[in-house]
Amino acid sequence: MPGCEVSDCGTILLVYISKGCEPVNKLWVHDLPDQGLPEQFNFTKIVDNFDAEYDFIANKGRVFYLKTNLKADRYKLISVDLDNPSQENWKEIMAEKTSVLEWIGCVRGNLLVTCYMEDCVNRLYIHQLESGSLIQAVDLPPGSIVGYSGRSRIPLCISSSCRLSILVLSTTWTYQREKTTLRLRYSKRLQ
Repeated sequence: MPGCEVSDCGTILLVYISKGCEPVNKLWVHDLPDQGLPEQFNFTKIVDNFDAEYDFIANKGRVFYLKTNLKADRYKLISVDLDNPSQENWKEIMAEKTSVLEWIGCVRGNLLVTCYMEDCVNRLYIHQLESGSLIQAVDLPPGSIVGYSGRSRIPLCISSSCRLSILVLSTTWTYQREKTTLRLRYSKRLQ
């Protein structure tokens, strides 16, 4: 089953080819022209087998950052230089941990927001994109993190929920890394 997306810089088409419901896919890329569509697509096959799952997270020029379960059942982050894409040149940016890496997002162009499942609770961390080094943990109340948003000049917003039986309490937080503060923006409470 194919799917596609365009890189953050808008110059590279990524094509995913999945195999059923397994967490595996092929990954092909194509340089897009400045205007219009190409007459012919000449794909570079970054991954041309079904050995693991590869999800695009961000790119800095022609270096792509991918979340993968290649030799990492709980997922890790790697970088691939499209000018030298053979697997022996891939770099591990964030190694697999004992907790499951559920999702990664890139905000402000150089920060990663990572969500891990730790002891049945979502935990959020901020990392530097190119090195993967931990900047800080985000201290949120226990619960499930159900989403985030952020852009280069906008503070990171985090939506979380705490489930009590069939009741759901929802909150939205604004996190400003420079101040290392978490401010409650919205909360739906039981009455």
